Amino acid sequence: IRASHVAAFLAHLHGRTLKEKTINNILSTLRTCLTSAYDWELIMGVPRFHWMKIPDHEIRVLTDAEAQRLLDATDDPFWKTVFLFFLHLGVRFGEAAALQWSEVDLEGMPPLVHINWGASRGIRGPTKTGSHRTLKLSGPLVSVLRSFPRTAALVFPGPGEQVMNPASKMKALHAYCRKAGIEPI
Repeated sequence: IRASHVAAFLAHLHGRTLKEKTINNILSTLRTCLTSAYDWELIMGVPRFHWMKIPDHEIRVLTDAEAQRLLDATDDPFWKTVFLFFLHLGVRFGEAAALQWSEVDLEGMPPLVHINWGASRGIRGPTKTGSHRTLKLSGPLVSVLRSFPRTAALVFPGPGEQVMNPASKMKALHAYCRKAGIEPI
C-alpha cells in the first residue's frame, strides 16, 4: 500500500461529504491497522498520512439570562437538576452521567463532588482527559441534590438505572432550549 492509495481513499471519503474529524478518525483507524500489519511483517512499510485540518470548534455558552430561562422552562425535576448541575459546575456530560452518590459529599465543609469517572456510549470509564478533580458545590445545588431521589448508585441514571446515553441528554436539552426560546447548545 502506497501513499497514492491512501490519497485515493482520502478522495473517496471527501466524495461522501464527511466532516474533517470523521475523515481523520477513519484515517487513524487505517493507520493503526497498517502499523499492526507492518509490525507483524505483513507489509514492507506504512505510507505517510496527511491529516485533514479541522476547523476551530466554536463553543457556545449560555448567558446568565439564557441559563435562567432554560431552568424556568424545564418542568421535569430530573432534567432541571441535570441542567443546574451542568450550569453550576461546568462538567462534561459523561462526567455527570458516570457520577455516583458515593462521590458526592453534601455534608462536608465545603460540600464537594469528586469527578473521577466519565462515560462514553453508556459505559463508565476514565474521564476524557484521564484527570480527577474535586469541585465545590454551590448552596442552591446542594439544596437541590439533597432533595433529589436516590434510586440508584448513579446520581443521574438512565433507563434501567444504567449510565445515561448522551443522545438522551441532547434530546432533552434541545427540547427545553426550544421551549425557553433560546438557540440550542
